Amino acid sequence: MMRIDWMRNVALAATFLALGACGGGDDDDDDGGGGTPAPASDYSIGGTASGLSGSAVLQLNGANNLTVSASGAFAFPARLASGAAYAVTVLTQPAGQTCAVSSGTGNVASANVSSVAIDCTDVVAGSGFTVGGTVTGLSGEVVLRLNGSNDLTVNAPGSFTFPTELATGTAYAVTFAMHPATQVCGITAANGTLASADVTNVAVNCTAFTIGGSVTGLNGSGLLLQLNGGNDLAVASGSTNFTFPSTASLGGTVVYSLHIKEQPAGQTCTIVRAVGFVVPAAPNATTTSVVCTGNTFDPLSGTYQLTSVDGEPVTERGFITFYRDGTYIFAIHSDDPDCSANNGNGLEYGVYRWNATTKAFAFVTSALDTNGDCGVADGNARLQGTIVRNANGTLDADFLDNNGSGDHILVTLTAVASTAGSLVGSWGVNQFFTTFDASGRVFSADTRWPVQIAATAAGIEDGCYQLSGSTATGSFTLDFSNTCALSGTQFGIDTTGPASGLSVGGNQARAFNVSADTLQFLSPTGVVVAATPRIVRD
Repeated sequence: MMRIDWMRNVALAATFLALGACGGGDDDDDDGGGGTPAPASDYSIGGTASGLSGSAVLQLNGANNLTVSASGAFAFPARLASGAAYAVTVLTQPAGQTCAVSSGTGNVASANVSSVAIDCTDVVAGSGFTVGGTVTGLSGEVVLRLNGSNDLTVNAPGSFTFPTELATGTAYAVTFAMHPATQVCGITAANGTLASADVTNVAVNCTAFTIGGSVTGLNGSGLLLQLNGGNDLAVASGSTNFTFPSTASLGGTVVYSLHIKEQPAGQTCTIVRAVGFVVPAAPNATTTSVVCTGNTFDPLSGTYQLTSVDGEPVTERGFITFYRDGTYIFAIHSDDPDCSANNGNGLEYGVYRWNATTKAFAFVTSALDTNGDCGVADGNARLQGTIVRNANGTLDADFLDNNGSGDHILVTLTAVASTAGSLVGSWGVNQFFTTFDASGRVFSADTRWPVQIAATAAGIEDGCYQLSGSTATGSFTLDFSNTCALSGTQFGIDTTGPASGLSVGGNQARAFNVSADTLQFLSPTGVVVAATPRIVRD
């Protein structure tokens, strides 16, 4: 646990605190700029369209829509860095035609890509062929999608056929545009190539799902869990498990995300393994764990960065976010092999207790620990001491070292700058937080992903972001690789894996808008697909 050498004094300093997103109001930096950008993306993706007589909409990496209205050369305005993966697809087919993509995937190799081929052919009335199949087990409404467009709504079990006819030799792919509200569906025989006959063997199977888990130590009333931003579930005192009703909706997706919306009276609970997937082969998700402990505390709120230990400045990037419900997330990018697991790069999530009058403070529990034996908690040993909240927004902590030496660790925590109406600041709820600073650096900590899901884990992402537009509305691209220099010794890092955290979807541009104290993430068409509040400092 937090060894007294604290990363060899200053170096050890990184073992302590982590991640954040903070500050409320107008108390901080308001320069709202982009700062140091990530390395430039210098290469274009394009090719040649042939046989096109209408307008087709192409996509690059699932976004970056480009309308092509004539045969000839084309190139996406978005540019990618060398080594970046690219995939060109057809979002919308031209009227009366079907376009197929060849040489549409690969990796940029320090040169513009101009080899993508879009070949379009006419669909002759009466001479094309249809794609269809059978839906089983459906209760509700499922929306199927053919070749990236051509949606078909099916609201009862039985056969289905897309009305769009495709020419012989055309590739087809059937996917889900939306699952039923209270079911999840799987699909087989979804891909192939038309061979002068109608396709009738696409099979869609839908089934109900269960979302639940275990509860430990709950003896207070008022615990309220929430599923996917809705579907509130009250959990009674004394409960040892919970299950959302069969009417609970995932909103047409296969991803579930659980959240503690309200804590029980006199207690603080943590929740782990709170995010996952449900599919027909494994529709019962019951691994989530809620653990509650008695807790009387005065709330702290805000995201703070570790700036000094024992009077010496800290160069490692460490943050801690305190939530008003009595939980905390400490996250650190320490790069210290002595910390064992992840070289100390990770997070801790648990319950704190603070008395605003006496200043007494303790980290009470640690429900999750991914940073090895460095940090604020190590097994049953957790830092305790005092925290003083200063008028200038800093926190001064005096902790007793957990290794039993009795030595004091003096820590200064500085509130993360937060600019009203700007991306700059700290964002999140009591299971994750993300900070954007004005110099182009981003830090994120996420406790929600269960480590048993392939390629996903709770952990940290620390890197660079490059802004397009303003800090109030626009888009940004992320870089958590070693091409992002955070300091003279630290570079970008991602311990969450490619399927979780901010890095989901790679380095493509993320459209956003800041509305009051809410950060909204937008689809390519401007629809709000996710939103998170600003973390305001008390």
